[in-house]
This record gives sequence, structure tokens and C-alpha cells, in this order.
Amino acid sequence: MPSPRDLILDIVQFSLDLAGIVDPTGATDAASGLMSLARGRWLDAAISGVSMLPYIGDIAKLGKLPRYAKSIADAVALAVKDCRFANELRPALQRLKDALDKVPLHSLPASAQAHIRRIKSDLDAFLKRRMYHPNPKHELGGARGVKGTRLDLTADEAYELLNDSRRCLEVPGRKQLVAVSKGKIYVFQPDGVGGFHAYPSSGKEIAARYNTVAPKVAEMLKVDIKRLSRME
Repeated sequence: MPSPRDLILDIVQFSLDLAGIVDPTGATDAASGLMSLARGRWLDAAISGVSMLPYIGDIAKLGKLPRYAKSIADAVALAVKDCRFANELRPALQRLKDALDKVPLHSLPASAQAHIRRIKSDLDAFLKRRMYHPNPKHELGGARGVKGTRLDLTADEAYELLNDSRRCLEVPGRKQLVAVSKGKIYVFQPDGVGGFHAYPSSGKEIAARYNTVAPKVAEMLKVDIKRLSRME
């Protein structure tokens, strides 16, 4: 699999190429061509140069779709497991989705339509995932001198838990999420910038503050509500 850096560069370049289809000025195609040259991909650079010509370039550009589709699939597969990479990747994929939404799909050849549908499917699946933003106040091995209840989860473990609907519960009427993993309780708190951070919680807190999900939490912990409400 290509390196994370190369995957992100592929996605950024794909965004530029798509922007060139809907932006006839050629500025985005020129930027894409420069990126190809910088990466040592002479054929891609030649295609981007051709794409500065109206109509002909849009057809030539479609030859890149199979590689772009694979790069995006590889990037999403890595981002599902790697919290840091997911946070780096999300802005690029959001820009790519915005560009794809402007492409007149019906006017493309059938093979190109198939590749773009696959790409859009992968993008939609990734962009629906909740993002986890580590908070030094709680993170395992976090910054020294910063007070806060420490998590016993790595960032990748917290990110996985946050996106596991079997173990992470939405709280009706609240923005927080409550999760259970290996007999322990965690609360995911929205951070105001589109993601969540987490802290360890107790049965007592869940029963008092998140009572709507308390029965399910008790079930997951294999205890009754009374015992849950006494758990520190």
C-alpha cells in the first residue's frame, strides 16, 4: 500500500483534476500538472497539460480514475484504523466530495461513471464516521502537568469505539455519547470543532446524567440498574 503522504497527495490531485472539469480557466489543471511533476509522474503531468485544452482534456483526464479509485479505497481503509490519519484525511476528502458533486456524471462514459460511483460510495462511508480528537487532559500518555482523568485507551482504540454502534450509544436529546468497552464506561464529549474527545465515566454518573441509556449500559455490563448507580 502507498504511504499515507502519497495517498493524501493523490486525493488532493484528484480534487484538482475534478475542479478542472468544472472550471474552464485551466488554473486548477495547471496546479495539478505541477504537483505531478513534483512527484515525478511524467505521464500524469502530460495528461494534466492536455487537460488545459477544452473538451479534449476532460476525456484524457478520465484515464486517471482507476488509480484514483484505488488510492481513495486504500486511504479510507487506513483511516478506519488510524485516528491521526483520519483527521488529516477528512478535509481533503470533503473537498473531493464537493468537487464530485459538480461533475455531470450522466455525460461521462459508462466505465467512468462506475469508477466515480465507487469513489462516492467510499467517500460517503468515510465522511459519516465520527472524528476523534485527542485531548491532552485525558489522553493516555498526555501532556505532563495537565490535570484530568486519564483514559486507558489509545487514540486509535477510542476512535474505533466511537464508531462502533454496538458499544457506543447515542443519548436522546444530548450531544454526548456513552460507550462501554471491556467492562468500563466512557463518555464522548463533542469538542465544538466537529469531533469528540473522551473521558472515563462511572455507573453513578451514567445513572444520574444519562439515565435514558442507563438500562442499556447496565445490560452491556451485565448488572442491574441499582448496582450500576452505585458503581464509582
